[in-house]
Amino acid sequence: MAEPDFFGLLDRFLARESTTKMDRDALRRILTIVPPHEPTNHLLPVDEAKEKIKILLKLQRLWKSEFTSLTGMDEQFFKPLHPIIIATVMMMDIIILRGRIGKCFSSALRDFLRYLSVMPCFIKILTVTARNEDYSSLLELEVEEPKLEDELERKATRDDYEKADREKLDNHRCVVLGTGSPDVCHIIPFSLNSSDESRANFEKYLAAAADCLFYRAPECVGDLESTSENMDSVDENPSDDLDNSDDIDVDSDEDDLPAQVDLFVNHCRKIFSKKKGVSDKSWNQICLNSQLGLWWAYGYFAFKPLGVDGEFTPEMLEMPSKKAECKGVYTRIKLQFHWMPRRKDMGEKAPPLTVTKSSRPEEFSSMFDKTYGDLDTDGSNPVFADDRRTSVSHEVETGNIFYVKVENRYANRMLAALRIQWAVIKILSIAGGVESLEDVGDHPDYLDENLDWLGHRGTTLRELFKKWDD
Repeated sequence: MAEPDFFGLLDRFLARESTTKMDRDALRRILTIVPPHEPTNHLLPVDEAKEKIKILLKLQRLWKSEFTSLTGMDEQFFKPLHPIIIATVMMMDIIILRGRIGKCFSSALRDFLRYLSVMPCFIKILTVTARNEDYSSLLELEVEEPKLEDELERKATRDDYEKADREKLDNHRCVVLGTGSPDVCHIIPFSLNSSDESRANFEKYLAAAADCLFYRAPECVGDLESTSENMDSVDENPSDDLDNSDDIDVDSDEDDLPAQVDLFVNHCRKIFSKKKGVSDKSWNQICLNSQLGLWWAYGYFAFKPLGVDGEFTPEMLEMPSKKAECKGVYTRIKLQFHWMPRRKDMGEKAPPLTVTKSSRPEEFSSMFDKTYGDLDTDGSNPVFADDRRTSVSHEVETGNIFYVKVENRYANRMLAALRIQWAVIKILSIAGGVESLEDVGDHPDYLDENLDWLGHRGTTLRELFKKWDD
């Protein structure tokens, strides 16, 4: 149904003595072009907000009373729950959240806090700092100062072949706007595995983050026994681009959720942190207009992956005899564009994200009503000016559907990257944007010894990785 003043605005437009070609083209485009669009769900329904506020209040009390035992740090270093942690709980799927806290409420919450404490560092390495590092490398001059040999050995270099492949797959155009000369942007930032140090950090944080965000992980897990055998075969032949038999996509068994998470984490470890530069592939890239690439880096919008669109069966990936049939066979990943919630105005910081006894579900749910895609006539939107809204906003809105092409055998890898991106940007936006990361260090020391990684109770991080690698 049209807004009350729409027809009045249209009448005034038609009554003008003259209009510019740009104005006429804009109106013609809006009236004649109907982009693919699907309904969206509210990111935080009011009924879910009520339940999540109760859980957060319990988490806050436990965090304060057991800060030293949870972190190994003195009480003088106590800080309230970080906005990223609050946002993580708010953004978690309600079914996943209920499953995570379990029946044994106090002990389950205690373990859950340990997992949540890794989220600020995890979000930081996946957002604007990492993406800016990626983006700046696109702008480097061809003539560079010579680098030391050991520096070259420490960092992976970009694969021009993979970049060219992504440009070809996207027809050398932005997948959203259709404009030419796009930037090739990484979904999971290249900087996360460009060096052994960054690769190891990402690997460390991934396990706990996955336990918070992908507890059920239905699209990236399969039969545990057969998949474990497949993963072992990958390690035996590392030169075969990690093989593809670990990319499986069948329904999960909710009775074995911890094992399913282990499987999902191992899946992501192999495709994102197995070795330096491992994810510098066309399946981890997407072509975007330069402006959209920057807005994506700042979390102003995100892509919600809706699955595979086209001829594709998981069996093609699980059966080695079918592997040859996958080469050169392509499918499409279906994406839904979402402008993210905006909690700040132009030139301002978002108010601190807190939860108190007086917090009302309606207040939290209403945080999602204003987005970066809105046309604010008061000029408060840091993305679009009130009277100079760019053509970008006329051509894309929340709910629009887009597609990216990928080889069948790499479809699950791209889906995994997109699911991580979708979860991370939602958390960042509701926490207050990149400014919410200003006080987040590179690595809280207490995480190594005190974190119960995916049920490995009493096992240190070093011991756990040795167990995995063995």
